[in-house]
Amino acid sequence: PYDTKSYDSGVILLDLVPRQPQANIKKMQLKLEPKSYGVSGIVLIDPYGNSNDIDFINIQLNKGLKDKIFQFSPPKGVDIVDGDSQNAEVPLNPLSH
Repeated sequence: PYDTKSYDSGVILLDLVPRQPQANIKKMQLKLEPKSYGVSGIVLIDPYGNSNDIDFINIQLNKGLKDKIFQFSPPKGVDIVDGDSQNAEVPLNPLSH
């Protein structure tokens, strides 16, 4: 479940609540910029009402990460399904590894 509200600064808060109760977190709030909806920070709230407010600074979008930094090595016996196919309704033949 989620809810939205606005700070006085214009930042939109999106409340994210765990489906199952968690021992260390009651909810997390995403701080969203009002025009772009870009994430500018998070607020973590524990079950006692304590909060940790984290603001992101010097955010750089679309910097062009190199493919070699991502290495996907699935465990043996796992089926891989390509979700980027043109017709996502029809599953592709899974590749077994």
